[in-house]
Amino acid sequence: METIRVDQKKSEGQDKKIIIRSAKETDLINLQSIFLEENKFHAILEPEFIRNTEDVLRLQELKEIIEDDHTILLVAVSNFKIIGAIIVSIKQISGERWKHNYKTGYIEDLIISSNYQKKGIGRLLFKSSEEWLKSKGVHSMELHVWESNKNAMQFYEIIGFKSIQRKMKKSL
Repeated sequence: METIRVDQKKSEGQDKKIIIRSAKETDLINLQSIFLEENKFHAILEPEFIRNTEDVLRLQELKEIIEDDHTILLVAVSNFKIIGAIIVSIKQISGERWKHNYKTGYIEDLIISSNYQKKGIGRLLFKSSEEWLKSKGVHSMELHVWESNKNAMQFYEIIGFKSIQRKMKKSL
């Protein structure tokens, strides 16, 4: 799967072509940059859990993600620059005596560069992810989001996600 979608977006009076495609090995260095940007944001948002680091995803780890048949790493490209990415894995959830087995798409990560947020890039990445999951026989998507990340929570709700479970914590 090479280029998945090409959409025209109007921004500041100019047409901008946004290409959503599978990541390639030649993208790895640029992908590391966008993951570092996300890490800095989350380290500020949740400093108790996330440490600001330059070692988020190594090149070998990104290469393994790209090569995994049960995972897709899509990038959003504008003017030859990666402005967003999404990692989606297919997970087989084993039930227990009282739970069903099921297969779902799990959103490992969604990253949009800060200058490109709220411009429809996340929707394009999700739409392409949904198409890939459907082609693999998957009929649902799941993700985790920090409670403090209100913008992300609002975005996910707008595109159709519903809260099904909440993880809670108490400091001692």
